[in-house]
Amino acid sequence: MPRLLHVENDPLVARALARLLRIHGYDVQTVLSYASGTLITEKFDIGLFDIDLGDGDGVELAEQLQAKNLIKTTLFFTARTDTDTAARASLLGPVISKTAEIDVVLEALRAVAAGGLPRGSTTRRAVDDEDEPTSSSGDQYATGTIKRAGQRSA
Repeated sequence: MPRLLHVENDPLVARALARLLRIHGYDVQTVLSYASGTLITEKFDIGLFDIDLGDGDGVELAEQLQAKNLIKTTLFFTARTDTDTAARASLLGPVISKTAEIDVVLEALRAVAAGGLPRGSTTRRAVDDEDEPTSSSGDQYATGTIKRAGQRSA
């Protein structure tokens, strides 16, 4: 069972995503802030980070934990839409929009656990709006909440 560190400052999103990840076979530890994340001393197979943590930057936290060899692979699950931050995050691991269906998150987690989706790749995918802003590389960016396959935004 892959050990996964989930860093998310929104308690509702954190609880919902952790529950889904456990159902899909992940051993999940959730922290709700940058400050709590800096206290991590255990090793994890995967780190799943929000970028905007309220008290700090999820990309910086991921960099710190990788430098300490506490996480093997990194993914970002974020509502952040600016291309500079997404590009910086993608140097560490795939960046997934919070508007993506949960299946996209699970697919990316399986891929990184199997050694796929190397640093520098992006798997951001908007599911509702073809007119979302895009980066220069064509990746789509959007904001929103976790959705199950087939669920539409209000």
